[in-house]
Amino acid sequence: MRHLVFVMALVFTGCGADESPPAEPKAGDTCSNSAECGELMKCIGQVCQEQEPVADGASDTASDGLQEPDGPGLAAQDSYYTLTVTMMDGTQYEVERDLEGKETVFSFGSSHIGTAVAFSVEDTISFPTFMIVTMDFGKVVGSIDWPRHIFETGDYPFTDGAPSLEVQVMGLSFASTRAESTGGYVIEEFGNQTGQVMSGTISGRIWHDKDDPIQYLDVEGVFHFTLPAKGKNS
Repeated sequence: MRHLVFVMALVFTGCGADESPPAEPKAGDTCSNSAECGELMKCIGQVCQEQEPVADGASDTASDGLQEPDGPGLAAQDSYYTLTVTMMDGTQYEVERDLEGKETVFSFGSSHIGTAVAFSVEDTISFPTFMIVTMDFGKVVGSIDWPRHIFETGDYPFTDGAPSLEVQVMGLSFASTRAESTGGYVIEEFGNQTGQVMSGTISGRIWHDKDDPIQYLDVEGVFHFTLPAKGKNS
């Protein structure tokens, strides 16, 4: 009997020895959201990436004048984008924006469009230069009078409508709706309800929205937006 108890103890000890803690996430691991990347990294472009430290003096003033949401669950979570803007003269700006909690940068709702729902993001930044970036995804829920602009994942080339991109920089406004513009959005995750994700990449050449002077800029970036609570926005 003692021999049997001793053997059973060894069996249970051996089973426990086979268990090992899960591996810690590391940079380069594939991911679907930032929670899979631990506390020190973000899921950008479906890859865990370390966050670059903010340089001294590079203050983030996009939230200036923004009010905190009145209750829990209202602020956007796990929302961010990166954008490389290359001016016609070769000047380049690297933008990395964490929009978590910045509720007023999102417009997600249905004012003056009945049961349809529109979604857009407008972000004002001051570093590395003053810039306003507007990503307009158009109608993500449609109706008879207001058809959808985005239906599912896939490629959405720039046209004279949504989805569109506008970048205001150096006192000039550049828009993908100009006929000369090339490139577009690639939607990798499609969402049109609160808590769902709209993510993907954006790249191309967009033009100054006036005929004189003729100027353009090139853009390339990734975005990941968790849709906030709906508001009465158009």
